[in-house]
Amino acid sequence: MDNRYKEGFERLLADMDAAPSWRDVSTQRVAPSPDDMALIYLGPEEEPTEIPPNVVTTTTALSAEDIRLSNAASVWVNQLGLVQDDPEEWRRRLEAICDVGYGPSQSSTPMLDLARDFIDMDTDLSVRSDGSLPSPEEAAESLWMIVADPRSCPERFKSTTEGLDDVDVAALQAAEDALEKLIEVRNAVTIAADTWFLDMVIEQNESVLRLADISGAEARRRQAIIDSTREYREAELGAVPALQDRIALLQVRYRELLGETEVAPPVITLGGAATIYSQTGAVSLSGWVDQPVVVTIHGAAVFVYTDPSGASGFPAELSLDPGTHTVTITATNDAGKSSSVEITVIVDPNLDVEFGFITEISQESDGTWTLTSDDAEWLTGEEARIAAIEDGELPEGSELGRDFYIRNIDAATSQFNISSATIITLQAHWAGSGGPGIIEETVDANALAMLMENPGSAEEQLGWSWMGWPPPIVWLTLDDGVVVQIAEQYVP
Repeated sequence: MDNRYKEGFERLLADMDAAPSWRDVSTQRVAPSPDDMALIYLGPEEEPTEIPPNVVTTTTALSAEDIRLSNAASVWVNQLGLVQDDPEEWRRRLEAICDVGYGPSQSSTPMLDLARDFIDMDTDLSVRSDGSLPSPEEAAESLWMIVADPRSCPERFKSTTEGLDDVDVAALQAAEDALEKLIEVRNAVTIAADTWFLDMVIEQNESVLRLADISGAEARRRQAIIDSTREYREAELGAVPALQDRIALLQVRYRELLGETEVAPPVITLGGAATIYSQTGAVSLSGWVDQPVVVTIHGAAVFVYTDPSGASGFPAELSLDPGTHTVTITATNDAGKSSSVEITVIVDPNLDVEFGFITEISQESDGTWTLTSDDAEWLTGEEARIAAIEDGELPEGSELGRDFYIRNIDAATSQFNISSATIITLQAHWAGSGGPGIIEETVDANALAMLMENPGSAEEQLGWSWMGWPPPIVWLTLDDGVVVQIAEQYVP
């Protein structure tokens, strides 16, 4: 097992234990050990790898009579492993980096030049296990961190807050320190508790047990990973909302102390329809937000990714019991501002679901719409591979190049009536337009007919490109014989 991961988990647990809010939400459970967490992510039988030179957090011998100097020296040793204890040298360095950090251009090049000079001066002062030196880029990042501390350049910092005479620098620093600590813990817990990631670990190991011919110790190891991941997932999910509430309050206080202007709340765009029908209760959601945020669904954090435009995308999988559910999706930005959207999910085991290709869609004289579907089967995993071999589409003993197969061995078709109330979602492509690459978009029957006749018209008429192509591959959901939902199947 790579000890770097175990050490990381040890630090994570120490952070969790130190955070005031962690104990508030963990009184009914025992935090997992580093070995437990390593088992979840890596399994117990990983081969050890060579550990790169470690930098051990330490303190410097520099006198604390000038907090500016001791703080800067501590960052230098803790981030880079370079022990520079000369107070005069640090006074000179702070003057130089403050000139750059609060200069008119705030360019990265002068700071990089300073980093190179300082590394050259401290060549013989490394406390890394092999005596190696940090890169100039790493050193420059640490210098920017020093500049960001109001204590490092107090006069320069004061000049940037003129007109804010009531700014309490000590309170500001205390809020900043607490905020940074909680954000670290929140991020770590969110990652650890992320439903998407942990479910992926469970699914992958279950697939191996189901499909691979393994037994004995390896089978027990896989099952241990599944059991540990499932137990940890359930225990950790409850911790995230409480941490987020604490962080949001600190973020608001921090911005008030800094005198920042009002921050706009996030704008959530939901992929797909505001009403979803499901026969089984398994529901996939997706959407994006116009700024970096934390996204929760019913208070539980979900996986969020950020694209180059700065938007935040979120995929999520839900498992719901039969009945009608109102699902609330909330996005919270760094300023503590939140926005929410709601969707309705109708779970009914009596719904009928058909799969096929829409070969024709037409409007009748009375205004109603009729579609014709070429019936097919969507198969995955080993079932897909066997079916492809049986149909002569794959040589015996071969593997599918992708984990699905569409079986369509006859020309049987079905006709269905659809109405203005029928929910139709298609796979859309938003590349270069400030949204996610691929997401579901809702259309009406008229738009679907237009796309089937002219697929390239989507961008001009609807503002996005259609990922599909006639005939679209869809799932039809019927309630008492009436089509209530048409959902296009994503095909890689």
